[in-house]
Amino acid sequence: MNIMKNLIAFGITILFMSCVRSLHPLFDNEDLVHEPALVGTWAEKDSKNTWTFQKSGDMAYSLVYYEQEHGSPGKEPKGDS
Repeated sequence: MNIMKNLIAFGITILFMSCVRSLHPLFDNEDLVHEPALVGTWAEKDSKNTWTFQKSGDMAYSLVYYEQEHGSPGKEPKGDS
């Protein structure tokens, strides 16, 4: 029973560690900028891994990172058969 209590306490501790509030945020809305040159697909020089940035909102981007070793985007990896 003591192990169960310790596991529950550990789980609660981990859960609350992810919720950090700050009196001084890292940035304000005035600090945000839009960089049109960032939008698009970027690739490593000697690799097929890519980063695709898309504009999503006024001052926000979405990022998709793609690793070539897992097959084509949107497809499941192929097994060894």
